[in-house]
Amino acid sequence: LSEFRLSDCAKKDIMIYDSTLRKKGVFTTKMTLEERAGALGYIILKEYGQGYTLKEVSAILELSPKRLSKLAKLYARHLNKSYVFSNTNVSSLLEKFCLKLNKNRAFINDCVNLYHYLDKIEPKQANSAYLSGIIYFVETTNLTMTTSQSEIADTLKVGTTSLKNNYRKILS
Repeated sequence: LSEFRLSDCAKKDIMIYDSTLRKKGVFTTKMTLEERAGALGYIILKEYGQGYTLKEVSAILELSPKRLSKLAKLYARHLNKSYVFSNTNVSSLLEKFCLKLNKNRAFINDCVNLYHYLDKIEPKQANSAYLSGIIYFVETTNLTMTTSQSEIADTLKVGTTSLKNNYRKILS
């Protein structure tokens, strides 16, 4: 987990969580050390408000996203920390994605404001596909489009179809 440059406090929390889960007998022989560490690290990243998505963490740690998600949810449930997965810092995620697309502060603020406006109308889980739809929507409102659907989809590591579907949902 050194790839994430965690604070000493976060590292201690991982050790505490690991110890707690061992005492509860949650770990099985089917869980590799890397998977256990990755799932605990993902919980810590979420708990500390770090702007990493599941896909990014799984790619960095070279673990299956499905397996990482399953174990992280299992561990969080046993640690009474299931709430961490609803604590997504959408503003930082949108900022990170927009900066990867070389967008300015005004564009980022428009994306964040649109997300909060839509969230008041109909709350949705902020995943990469949904955020790609928001970014594309804001892009289409500019006088000159500088970023294509496929560029946005590639940057956020989602399919173009997912982007289009989320864009259409925003329009409706």
